[in-house]
Amino acid sequence: MRKYFFILFLIPFFLGFRSLRSCYCSDITNRWKYSDLFVCNDPGCDEGNCFTGRSFMMTRPVSHNVSAQQSLWHDFLYNKDGQMNGSFQVIAYYQQSIRQDDTVKYFLPCFKTFLRVLGDGNHDSIHRDIRAEWLGLPSNFRGSLSICPEQRQAGVVIEYSQDIKKFVEYDFLKRFWVNIALPLIAVENNMNLVQFDVFNKGTLNDQPKDIVEAFRQPCWKFAKINGKCSKFNLAPLMIRFGGAFLSDGPNQVVSYTTLFIPTDQEDDNRFLFEPLVGYNGHFGFGTGVNFQIGLNRNDEFYDVCLFLNLEGVFLTRNWHYRTFDLKGRQWSRYLLFNKKGGPPDQNIPGVNILTRRVKVRPYNIVDFSTGFRIKSEHFEAELGYNIWGHGAERIECVRRFECEWGIAGISQDGDQFARSASLSTICHQEATEEEDIPENGEQEPVFVPITDMDLNLDSAESQGALNHKVHAAGGFERKGTSVDVFLGAGAYYEIPQKNSALKTWGAWLKLGGSF
Repeated sequence: MRKYFFILFLIPFFLGFRSLRSCYCSDITNRWKYSDLFVCNDPGCDEGNCFTGRSFMMTRPVSHNVSAQQSLWHDFLYNKDGQMNGSFQVIAYYQQSIRQDDTVKYFLPCFKTFLRVLGDGNHDSIHRDIRAEWLGLPSNFRGSLSICPEQRQAGVVIEYSQDIKKFVEYDFLKRFWVNIALPLIAVENNMNLVQFDVFNKGTLNDQPKDIVEAFRQPCWKFAKINGKCSKFNLAPLMIRFGGAFLSDGPNQVVSYTTLFIPTDQEDDNRFLFEPLVGYNGHFGFGTGVNFQIGLNRNDEFYDVCLFLNLEGVFLTRNWHYRTFDLKGRQWSRYLLFNKKGGPPDQNIPGVNILTRRVKVRPYNIVDFSTGFRIKSEHFEAELGYNIWGHGAERIECVRRFECEWGIAGISQDGDQFARSASLSTICHQEATEEEDIPENGEQEPVFVPITDMDLNLDSAESQGALNHKVHAAGGFERKGTSVDVFLGAGAYYEIPQKNSALKTWGAWLKLGGSF
């Protein structure tokens, strides 16, 4: 009978793993397959691994670390010897990102690591990356900018486990247990926006003075590029139910199911690379298995074990605010827009227009770790390899525009209504012949609005990630007459295979026991 329950626990995991490899289709037709009309020419970049000009990145929560959670804890979780059949652990985490150029390219357009900002009044404006007037800077302004996305996470996870056999007498249920984990997490993100070679700063009171001020304008409601942004909150509450189908000395086979209950509000997208705690307000359902196999026999002093941990998490859909670019025009979110029929020179920030309320179908997460453990009566050490990854988000529903908006055109004397310039990009302002009628023309200029189908959905979705990680951990155990305790620590180094996640290092310190 045990094997049937074990298979029942595994089914949701394999369904989640299969969906990680699936390609979802949006409910919105005509999804932009090649989202930005840019091709990566870097020979070291595999197809599908290069992303650029994105407005949202979801990073790995520091508390989602199965190898750290299982280190030392596995013996105290599955082999409780105390009278209460309970155990606990407290884990303190720290995680720090490591700089890499691919992360810069994820946010900046056209696979660049810095951008030139020039106004129309410069003779070499043809070589610019951003038209200064789109940012409210003067026409003779010139300068350059770069970013260096950085993240720090720290937190404490308090976890308690209780065997069901304390409360039931049915033999089969005595092997099961219930866990509750409470993570308190602090996240600090910093885009590290820097400017250099700046000339001809703005002088008017109602315009930004330089690039840094331009990307932090108070009139921008969303997608600002700010300095440090931090957040501290309770990450998703995790409730686990599992059972040890084999727990005989060094040999262990365990399966469990986890419910992730969000306790934090979703992001409001005020800033690019905004700090998030946990899974951005999504409910989650996960399943996992833990294996440990003894490799040496009849040794009185130590055991050498092979371990394997596998966990899959399925996240439910939710509504968010996301900032889009237009198809084929990266960073068009920072253009200026006019309302059809409105007065000339409206110049509404594009981030206020192109940030929409959307329904997001999130990715599924897989965390795999394997390695070797050396165990003695009072000491345990392990060395392992890990893979953590998730699929790409899919936006399934976008709140439609309530009125007609067009990219801002150049107003002329005598205009009564706003003009559009539908051929414009972040580099230049350009209108069609129908939009750019001379002053003495007999015909009113045409206003070309954008539509919902012009939105590049991929630009606002978190792209799929696959991270490789190595870790080392160890600690001490002491078994008493009524209470067993342990103290341990570990560290890891994480490298993303795609430029859609952060390169990080981290460490943890834990203590716990059973009673």
